[in-house]
Amino acid sequence: MIEKFREKLEKIEITPVQWLVAFSCILMVRFFLEALSSPSSSGIIASDAPTLIHYYLFFTSVSVALMLLLQYALPTWKKAIPIMILFAMTLTSVPPIIDWIVSGGRGISMAYLAQSPMDMAYSFLTFFGPFAARGITVGIRIELAAMIVGIGALVYLVRKSVWRSFATMFVLYAVMFFSVAMPGVLSAIAGLFGGGASSPNQFLISSMIHSSTLADNIHGTLRYVSLQRMLEIGFDFMLGRIWFLATVALGGAWFFTNFRRQATVIFRNSRPDRVAMLVLLIIFGTAAAYYQGHFFLNWNDLLALATLFLSFYFAWMFAVCVNDIFDTDIDRISNAARPLLDGGMSVSHMKSASFLFLVLSLVGGYLCGYYAFFCILTFTALYYIYSAPPVRLKRVPFLSVVIIGFCSLTVVMAGFFTFSVSKTVSAFPASLIIGIVVMFSFLSQVKDIKDIEGDRAAGIMTLPVILGPIWGPRIVGGLAALAYMVAPFVIGRTIVFFVAVPAAVITYWFAIRKPYIERPIFVVYGIFILFLAAIFLD
Repeated sequence: MIEKFREKLEKIEITPVQWLVAFSCILMVRFFLEALSSPSSSGIIASDAPTLIHYYLFFTSVSVALMLLLQYALPTWKKAIPIMILFAMTLTSVPPIIDWIVSGGRGISMAYLAQSPMDMAYSFLTFFGPFAARGITVGIRIELAAMIVGIGALVYLVRKSVWRSFATMFVLYAVMFFSVAMPGVLSAIAGLFGGGASSPNQFLISSMIHSSTLADNIHGTLRYVSLQRMLEIGFDFMLGRIWFLATVALGGAWFFTNFRRQATVIFRNSRPDRVAMLVLLIIFGTAAAYYQGHFFLNWNDLLALATLFLSFYFAWMFAVCVNDIFDTDIDRISNAARPLLDGGMSVSHMKSASFLFLVLSLVGGYLCGYYAFFCILTFTALYYIYSAPPVRLKRVPFLSVVIIGFCSLTVVMAGFFTFSVSKTVSAFPASLIIGIVVMFSFLSQVKDIKDIEGDRAAGIMTLPVILGPIWGPRIVGGLAALAYMVAPFVIGRTIVFFVAVPAAVITYWFAIRKPYIERPIFVVYGIFILFLAAIFLD
């Protein structure tokens, strides 16, 4: 009977995107019911974006962790587990209904456990401790008890091992407990490094109030109605970042264990040198903000910075997928090792990956704040009209490289405005805007040297195609070298000139060198960007 159940689950064909859509729909039902049964402090229905994203990422990370656990406990059920989790997730609608009935329609507030280490130990040993007016409700306890016992019974029936059954139940309970006890866990970890407070709530409040990114949680023209509401939104953003990072880590582990070949292909196709440039540009923007108004980054701000790195990585990967889909004719000549050409991925898989990357970039960007979210939207839009028809601006000479320059500007501005004390546009120097666009418009053309034959065949009129294989690299290398000479005038430091000159010479030499190798050029101006960031931090 159990085997027939597994076989039925395995026959349900579903893609990761379809799974995500179904999962999201199930959670929306849960959120609606929870809004009715778990009254907020203001009494207003909890339908705001920070709350919903926070809750969504919480359930996502816990669900993926559960899938990884079950894959280890039930290896023969590996293919059936994602579908089984979807059916199990429908039970998340039960706790709000139970709470609503038990409370006589008044509702019971669901909340994290914010406890000291000793209290957490007691709660862990007593299945979440005594009931309280706000916390782990009777509905949640019934749901978790049913889930733990049900999974334990399934493991026993499949593996015929009492030890494995109890071990799985214990690990599952531990995962659930420490997920809902996250405020206490964070406070306890901070206490190990001398940063704890007298209580987890005070620790979290201090972490939010002293954060340099708290102002990013609402638009600069708006104001919080109360301190309590400010802390509620700040809490959603802070925990949302934690669960975003957990979702990325756990989701990456799940994809690697289940789609190892595709995951490896995608990682190799990420263009690590470009990814490194994105990270360095964010660091440069952050350093420029620090130069204007010195600020302190606490652990909450570091969460935002890590989330910003990942958000631009996913935005870049979306751009890579779109570019690969529409550049197969060019890549067939110049980049035959790309996954769509060597059989590493199909077009449908690439489209699915691009959708997931886009969602992750937008969710992560939102959690970084409204300013970073706006920059990521612009970055994505620019790269899309650069690569995809009908616009496909990469076909337009000179304008195509300016697009790359503005993409680089959005990355720097995201790092700048995420941490800048002033959120006004004028806070970002006009000279820096011009300098970044000019520098990266000039520098970005070196990527076209290796694609001369493919671009010519596809009718993409880049500078190397227009000037030919001899003068093309020379002129492009000269422009790339000239880009470095813009920096001393933008930064306004004489020392930059003495670093820019050798960087320009080295870059020109690599541009005209035969055979042409692109990566050393990225290494040179990556080091140069780090040098500029160090000047701002001085």
